[in-house]
Amino acid sequence: MGAGTRAPQLFVGTYARGGDGGLYPLYPNADGGWELGEPSPCAPNASFGTYSPRFGLHYLVDEREMGALRVLRREDIWQPLARLPTQGALPCYAALSPDEGWLAVTNYGSGSMVLFRLDADTGLAGDPMVVHENGGHGPVTDRQDAPHAHCAVFSPDGKWLYQTDLGTDEVLAFPFDAQRGPGDRQVAFTAPPGSGPRHLVFHPDKAIAFLVSELASTLTVFDVEQGALAQRQCLSTLPGGFGADSLGGHVAINAAVDRVYVTNRGHDSIATFALDANAHLALLGHTPAGGASPRFFRLLEAERRMLVANEDGNNITVFDIAPDGAPRQCGEVAVPAPAFVFAAS
Repeated sequence: MGAGTRAPQLFVGTYARGGDGGLYPLYPNADGGWELGEPSPCAPNASFGTYSPRFGLHYLVDEREMGALRVLRREDIWQPLARLPTQGALPCYAALSPDEGWLAVTNYGSGSMVLFRLDADTGLAGDPMVVHENGGHGPVTDRQDAPHAHCAVFSPDGKWLYQTDLGTDEVLAFPFDAQRGPGDRQVAFTAPPGSGPRHLVFHPDKAIAFLVSELASTLTVFDVEQGALAQRQCLSTLPGGFGADSLGGHVAINAAVDRVYVTNRGHDSIATFALDANAHLALLGHTPAGGASPRFFRLLEAERRMLVANEDGNNITVFDIAPDGAPRQCGEVAVPAPAFVFAAS
């Protein structure tokens, strides 16, 4: 059966380079691998996004110089519903509030975060409000000459909205009310100078958060209380003695909540950490990513697999997750400039 007669299970957002770009479907094949289909041009430069089960909508950032947010529905084909400006440059992250009533987007280039209030019936967004446009810089002159908002994420209880700033070495926090929106800014964590906070994720059951810092290639564990992040542990994501350039990438916790994975771009590896019942981390080892600059990965929990998007390697590498939690490469698919892998809900 040809790829065109099957329903794709996953899509890959890619950067438009030399005329390429769009959403590429990934089809499972009879051998347990994946095949790439023809791209849809409806969402170029979709480097990140989120999905709303409440509304059945995908919200994908369009990471161009002056960026946009695209709202799409997937049935038999992609249905573009809206294209909205993000009031800033290079949007790179999108996150929904727990009730799916608000959508936060960060603009990396302009160092700002915006919020869209979603229509309660349709899930469509109106004009965004600029929540915060940060100021300042860091000591790494070629990467921290200005603020660079990289991640916005709501706390699991929906009472706080956090934003990382790679350019100013800060994690900011805003008290949040589902009816009124955000309150005043506060600094949740001041990172070591030059570390470049990138992505923040929360433990599903405990008041614990994990931060990957891009420039320092570190994974930091925090206690979370009333918007404040108190450091309890910080580990390198790189092997001891590695001295070449490398950048921290994506971070995620598995469904069993006993492993944390981080990608290294430069070392081009996946770092696997054990996570115990007290939320203490221990580095287990590194697995080659199978391509250059592993920007993102998606865990397929039911299949015990991981798909890694290697942006500069122009491929998706497929890994089995071994019983000890370590990834073991088992396949590869050529994809131009992949940035984001998501389910075709």
